[in-house]
Amino acid sequence: MSPSAPSPSCSPAPGERAPVSRGGEEEEATGLPSDVPRGHFAVYVGERRRRFVVPIALLDRPEFRSLLRRAEEEFGFAGAAAGGALVLPCEEVAFRSLTSVLACTR
Repeated sequence: MSPSAPSPSCSPAPGERAPVSRGGEEEEATGLPSDVPRGHFAVYVGERRRRFVVPIALLDRPEFRSLLRRAEEEFGFAGAAAGGALVLPCEEVAFRSLTSVLACTR
């Protein structure tokens, strides 16, 4: 993936949030992070494992599924299934670019 500058005219569709980076994460009694809204999930990206909350709709996109396949090959999904972090093998700038482009091309 080559990074490209996100288009300033792109914005999320009504009712959807743009991917956001989150700092700390409190958990509710359910064991789920309280800062992840319904219809979203958290991923960790880059060398510093920066956390992003992204819409589940990205799972329908072939570009994002390709990134998930790379994550499975590199890290496996056993940790994620057991409540561990979903780490994507991607630089942060490339991830931001990808999610920006995907948000613009729905």
